[in-house]
Amino acid sequence: RESRMKTLPWQKKYHMKRKPYEDLALAEKVSYEEKKRAWQEECNNILSKMGLDNSSGRSIASSKNKQATKKSTYGKKNKKSTRDKSRTSIHSNTLKNNDMPPKKPLSSYLHFCAAKRPEVAKTTKTLGDVSKELARLWAETAKDGGKGRQPYEELATKDKERYERQILQMKNSADTTEALLSSTPPLKKSRSAKTKAKLISKKVKSKRAPSAYMLFCSEHRKDVMNEDGSKLSFGETTKRLAQMWKDCDSTARSVYENRALEEKLKIAD
Repeated sequence: RESRMKTLPWQKKYHMKRKPYEDLALAEKVSYEEKKRAWQEECNNILSKMGLDNSSGRSIASSKNKQATKKSTYGKKNKKSTRDKSRTSIHSNTLKNNDMPPKKPLSSYLHFCAAKRPEVAKTTKTLGDVSKELARLWAETAKDGGKGRQPYEELATKDKERYERQILQMKNSADTTEALLSSTPPLKKSRSAKTKAKLISKKVKSKRAPSAYMLFCSEHRKDVMNEDGSKLSFGETTKRLAQMWKDCDSTARSVYENRALEEKLKIAD
């Protein structure tokens, strides 16, 4: 345990070095999402215009359905009816909307990094130097009563309001989504899904209670390490745990044996 306590300052130092890169990665993700959203909106506008300006009077959706029907006639054995397709689309779209929570709001510092990073990246090459320069520029914005931070704090406030508004909308639409799913019959599980469910149920039924030795290893594995605090290999860790278990007296072993018996009774119930 003494050797483990010695590693704590090193872990703290490593965490402080890692934080600038995590902030940089998050800001890059925000920039990417904004560009992606703008691209999707542009594509949707183009597609909507094509659907309205079609001289034959047919929409894009109808042409896509016709192409899908032609493809299904060549080599496809399992043909689905239009009713099955509509059920599938309702389920997939509804589940997709429910599985996509709103994007979490960004802090004022992350908004600042997203705005200043392109400018800083022109004169700075490495990621570490970019994050350091952004941190330095952010510290300078605190001067003059923090006037330089006001625009980014306003952006953070608006972003937070947007997030709370979308959360409220998602909660309000939960009842509608549930009613839509209940009005459509559930889709049949494929053979592979049924087989997978059976395998999972078998694994659950065949679950065995851990032995006293396994409970001992799970509790003391994190304490086994070198004198300098470095981790051991899997084989060396197993050897040391086996030796530690061998050196335990009957009193120490009885604690883990009683716990193993309790686990066995729980699984039996």
